[in-house]
Amino acid sequence: MEASVDPPPDSALIPMKGLTNGLTHGLTNGTTNGTTNGTTNGTTTGPTTGPTTGPTTGPTTGPTTGPTTGPTTGPTTGPTTGPTTGAASGQPEEHDDGSAPAPNLQTQYKMIHQAFSDKWKQTDDSMCRHSMSFHLHHALQKDFFASFLYLLEKTPVVKLFPVTCEYIKGEKQFYYRAQKFYEDVEPSEEGMLGDFVEISDVDLDQSRRFLSRFIGPGKAGTSCALDCGSGIGRVSKGVLFPVFERLELADMMEHFLLHAHEEYLGDDADRVETYYCYSLQEFTPPKNKYDVIWMQWVACHLTDHDLATFLAKCKRALRPNGVVILKDNMARNGCKMDLVDSSISRHLDVMRTIIHKAGLEVVALEKQEGFPDVIMPVWMLALR
Repeated sequence: MEASVDPPPDSALIPMKGLTNGLTHGLTNGTTNGTTNGTTNGTTTGPTTGPTTGPTTGPTTGPTTGPTTGPTTGPTTGPTTGPTTGAASGQPEEHDDGSAPAPNLQTQYKMIHQAFSDKWKQTDDSMCRHSMSFHLHHALQKDFFASFLYLLEKTPVVKLFPVTCEYIKGEKQFYYRAQKFYEDVEPSEEGMLGDFVEISDVDLDQSRRFLSRFIGPGKAGTSCALDCGSGIGRVSKGVLFPVFERLELADMMEHFLLHAHEEYLGDDADRVETYYCYSLQEFTPPKNKYDVIWMQWVACHLTDHDLATFLAKCKRALRPNGVVILKDNMARNGCKMDLVDSSISRHLDVMRTIIHKAGLEVVALEKQEGFPDVIMPVWMLALR
């Protein structure tokens, strides 16, 4: 913001059309009875405002505004005849020694104002750069404590700053963009899997086998499971309903949950105890309720900080011997942010750092097989 200097009050500003710097000497038809002393401060638009010493006989060469010091002998009948020594052209008079005249008051004000403007413009530009840098690094280190160095390395700052630091309608832009993206996604298997709907069966089959390792005597029970980021319930229908008596689904998109209940899940919808229409960063699962909490392709839509916080909540929501299963894309190197759907893919080691921050440990992990090579590696992790 450019700083401005308040102008002085009107009484302090002198209209500067001309200055007379010496004595005004004028002769009328006879001897003058007083010498006109003073400096004229402005331009007159007609006869002089002060009385003269007698009748005048000719026009003045420069009008005066100040009264004369001598006594008057009669009213004026026309313009004064005495020439003024100050110029009435609007420019300050040149000194006798040829030196440059001092700028008038209005010019001085403009010069000072411009100097302040130039100074503050440079300061503001510098402050904006430092402010952007400060807020960016502060937000990254807070929200992406495990990923921020990789994000700074691979994502241009001009794109990274708004996503991580700016808010839209009171919501962090990172989350706002994801919500806007999924508003246009069709509630169907094609919508859930994008251009790779053919991988659904392979995905569900390996997920069932991985889950079976943690279910049974001395392991997790089969009473209730929570499907986080459920979408229309594809994983619930293909993996969880065959094992658990009751399910709960959580997703931020209402039209996904409505489609799940009214159409996609069919008769299994009667076994859904609760649908939670929440973003996971705002959701707190009930304590000690779930044997399994399943998170597939949703951890990528949480910041490091919010993911660690949510995993800590999940730990408290598990029943004895319960397990959290996290299945997601894992970057081959470092971390990668997708600005289209506002997601972040993390390397397995980065994900381990976040899990450790949440107070959980990885008890098993397995890489998904059978996916096309063009798809980023997908890993399954069991957490307690």
